Amino acid sequence: MDKIGQLTQLFARLDSGESADRLRQEAGHFLDTVSPKDLALAEQFMMQGGADLRDLRSRCFAHVSLLGDQAAKLRARLPYSHIVRTILAEHEMMLCFLAELEELNHEIQQMAYCSGASIEIRKLNHIVSHIVNAGDHRFREDEVIFPELERHGYYGPPEIIKIEQLGLDACKRELAELANAAGKKIDFSKFKIRFDSAVKYLVPSMRQQIFTEDNILYPIAVEVITDRGVWERLKGMCDQIGYCGFDGKY
Repeated sequence: MDKIGQLTQLFARLDSGESADRLRQEAGHFLDTVSPKDLALAEQFMMQGGADLRDLRSRCFAHVSLLGDQAAKLRARLPYSHIVRTILAEHEMMLCFLAELEELNHEIQQMAYCSGASIEIRKLNHIVSHIVNAGDHRFREDEVIFPELERHGYYGPPEIIKIEQLGLDACKRELAELANAAGKKIDFSKFKIRFDSAVKYLVPSMRQQIFTEDNILYPIAVEVITDRGVWERLKGMCDQIGYCGFDGKY
């Protein structure tokens, strides 16, 4: 059996409920030979066999966990000037904002009242503005990096990300609306319910998306796009689009 077939069988066993630790122990030597590129091809093979994209999305984190921390390996091999380094750094900042949003939700849920001038609402507007307005980051991925991956035959992970993004975009719009209405146009108890629901959807979903990109998409991109001239072209396109302007001020 070829590597992709063997990996597909491991995923099927993992999806059926077998322990990831047990599978890693059993197939450790084989998994040492597996790259994110192989994982993407295995998931594409599963898609061709009729696997639902949404099911694959929900299992992607578990699949990647079999391979260990690919993002750390990727950072170690990239020069600081590489465009993927910039993208990974933006992901780190987004994860910080998500952690702050999660913590802020916990604080707001304990409150009985707030006004638009409350420090919590000022923090909310700051965090949401960065999460919602990171459009340059998303545009660079959708219009520059993902199409290049697809030209190299890797369409599965980008398709999964695009499906995820539909729900995330709707949730970001909800958060932007809530941040604008907080302390002004909405009953605080209703605000808390909607805010709690939005945060509990957005935070784990965005973390999973970033994990997938850091551990599958970008390691694949660096592995398969070997022409330095292509990376220079991609960086030039990204420079024209722009980068996320994160700051630390409330």
